[in-house]
Amino acid sequence: MSVTREPNLPVDGGQAWGLTFTRWTRAHPSLGLSVDALWWADSLTMTGLDSAHTPRGLRQSRTGVFPSFTGRISLDARREIFLSGAVGAGVVDSRLMGGDQRIGEAYSIASCLSFPVAAGKIFARIEARYLITHDFDSDDSRDQNLEFSGSRSSITERRLLGPHQDTRFFPILLGLVWRF
Repeated sequence: MSVTREPNLPVDGGQAWGLTFTRWTRAHPSLGLSVDALWWADSLTMTGLDSAHTPRGLRQSRTGVFPSFTGRISLDARREIFLSGAVGAGVVDSRLMGGDQRIGEAYSIASCLSFPVAAGKIFARIEARYLITHDFDSDDSRDQNLEFSGSRSSITERRLLGPHQDTRFFPILLGLVWRF
């Protein structure tokens, strides 16, 4: 049995996709609820455990659903350019490609800027999202137990979110909004 640790291993840039539904309240049109379905993936290369230290590429993907409280402010008199934000929590399914999967809780904070691109019904949107999710530990049944862990920060202090809730992602998403 051998144990290999690779602290501060850089993670390669990944990709993210999402779909959001937002319902603004009639009484207070600056407040609403949203549901986000997100998918994101990243990869890393670690030194192999064999005698030749053959590099091994690992890829993980996550799919999550986040109900959120949402607020917005208009940045123009015509009420077409908006700055909005959302705070939510949800469930994330984490998968190691060719290995295990785990389900756990996650948290999301997002800020968005949207502006019209066609007849007041189609808007462009740029979104920055901060995701905090659980560590990923995998027993891939090949005599290896892989443990992926984020690092603590002021936001993910272990006493606040627990000892395994410190993996962070920061996707930037570009998209279109259809207002009906």
